[in-house]
Amino acid sequence: MSIKPVMKKPSLFRRIIMSLVSGWRRVMDVKYNPLKHIPDPSLQTYFMLVLFTFWSVFFGFIAANYSRPIWI
Repeated sequence: MSIKPVMKKPSLFRRIIMSLVSGWRRVMDVKYNPLKHIPDPSLQTYFMLVLFTFWSVFFGFIAANYSRPIWI
């Protein structure tokens, strides 16, 4: 007769935090995102900077579009 260890399911809060951490790493950490396949660290940094600039401008345009007063 073998006794199986009983593992508790992680709490909802812990699962949410771990999914946020996993998502953050997938996007922002070079060890986990697809840019890890680029061997040169300076080239990885360049691509991260270009992507950061692109997404910042894109979301800036979206925010400017939605924050425009109705009467203009």
